[in-house]
Amino acid sequence: MVTLVIVEDEYIIREGLKNAMPWQEWGVKVIGTASNGADGLELVKQTKPDIVLTDIRMPKMNGLEMLAAIKEVEPDTEVVLLSGYDDFEYAKNGLNLGAKGYILKLNLSHDLERMIKKVAEVCEEKKKHRQREREKDNLVLYDQIRQLLLGYQSSTIHYEEEKKHWNKVNFQAGVVRMRNYYLLEKQGRASHVAREMSLLEETARSLSNGNLFTIRMRENELVIVHYGSSNELISKDFTSNMEEIIRKVEKEKNQQLSSFLIGVGSIYKGLEGLYTSYKEAKHVTINIDLGTHLSAVEVYEKAKLRNSELMMRIKKIEEQILDAFEHGSQQKGYQELESWFEVWKEECHVSALQHMVLEFLYLLIQRIQDTYGYDKEIEKLKSELLQLRYYETSNDLEIWMRKLIKQIMEETEKHSFDDATKQMHRIIRYIDQHITEKITLKEVSEHMYLNTSYLSVLFKRKMNKTFTDYVVEKKIEIAADLIRNGHKVQDAAHAIGYDDMKHFRKMFRKYKEHHPGTFAQKS
Repeated sequence: MVTLVIVEDEYIIREGLKNAMPWQEWGVKVIGTASNGADGLELVKQTKPDIVLTDIRMPKMNGLEMLAAIKEVEPDTEVVLLSGYDDFEYAKNGLNLGAKGYILKLNLSHDLERMIKKVAEVCEEKKKHRQREREKDNLVLYDQIRQLLLGYQSSTIHYEEEKKHWNKVNFQAGVVRMRNYYLLEKQGRASHVAREMSLLEETARSLSNGNLFTIRMRENELVIVHYGSSNELISKDFTSNMEEIIRKVEKEKNQQLSSFLIGVGSIYKGLEGLYTSYKEAKHVTINIDLGTHLSAVEVYEKAKLRNSELMMRIKKIEEQILDAFEHGSQQKGYQELESWFEVWKEECHVSALQHMVLEFLYLLIQRIQDTYGYDKEIEKLKSELLQLRYYETSNDLEIWMRKLIKQIMEETEKHSFDDATKQMHRIIRYIDQHITEKITLKEVSEHMYLNTSYLSVLFKRKMNKTFTDYVVEKKIEIAADLIRNGHKVQDAAHAIGYDDMKHFRKMFRKYKEHHPGTFAQKS
């Protein structure tokens, strides 16, 4: 419904317009009246109506002066002028100032309905356009928040208005991660894992009250983000809520789910706060997995960085170290490690540094398992991480860390992973990082310096599916995630690089066994 404010100095006309017209039948709601231009302007600032219906000749501030001021402070508000015969020239000037139209008072009963309905249509169309733009921006925001949490890019939100809005919002992140994922994968139960994670995600959405969204960070990791304008809007017992989600799925499916690690971060304001909350939640799952039960909140307070730019630089260094060790470039890995360690030594207390080292080494083991799969000996090295508590100086900690990394890499090198397998893991990582783009076999082969035909054959042999099938399946999974989070089907399609909606619907039905519209209703 369109909102309207009436500004008229004559009481009888003002009250008559307010009470005698069938506004509701016209799809209009009168939200206020004022007796002069100055009060009318203040009312517009407070209520931000879609339409202002105003007289021209008024005390304190006339209608044209008010019109000019409105266009400065609320440019989307449309103004319709009420004019007498002797105001006709003023009314024409009003059109030049931006009025949508004028009505002669003598023809009020005849012209008012037509004019208001015409302007209301314009307002409704503008609202729809703004909504479409917001939805597009939200899709961009969703993708960029995911990129922020993954650490793939240094800048997060490119839309300044969106950034301003989200930096006023309180966030709290929770992480649900499947324990023993790599062992389950080795046992050929990857599809079982995927089903359970999808069930958790769908149930989390169904239990939300609208101030929650979910992000699938990895095959075995789901991030659930609560947000609101005040702490009261954020769940005070997030862990219990997440445990309730797991119990609900078990009850509905009449089966016990796999073991899950649940970590919850603190409530923070803004996008940087969301990242911190996510890091805390992730840290909690690591400590629970290792049995340390240490407080991530205290750690991150001690390790608070002076600026987010520095945090992103550290994240970039971490990614370079992990990539180097993953691909066997130990010399490069150790060189980058020195930079990483120097920054942390400067920035935080040694007790916090212990936690940062713990998290980094845990991620290194996880990355190696991502690349090479489950290995019992590498898994055993996780228990060695607990030894870090005995190293109380940064120098001792660095020596121990280097020694453990060497052990991890020696254990990794014992395995006879052929070059093709290593290539395949790098290919999959590249695809996953660019999955929302229009990625092609030619593009990937050029990036990897491989022959296109060779890559096609290698992909089929190693993944037991074609390159196209893998990419489309991944894209549809992301689209389904967006639809579950309330996005329109068309926007979800565009977000993953589909312009042809007919083709998108066909692919969605192929992989999800539902038309996207039906899927949206069920979600």
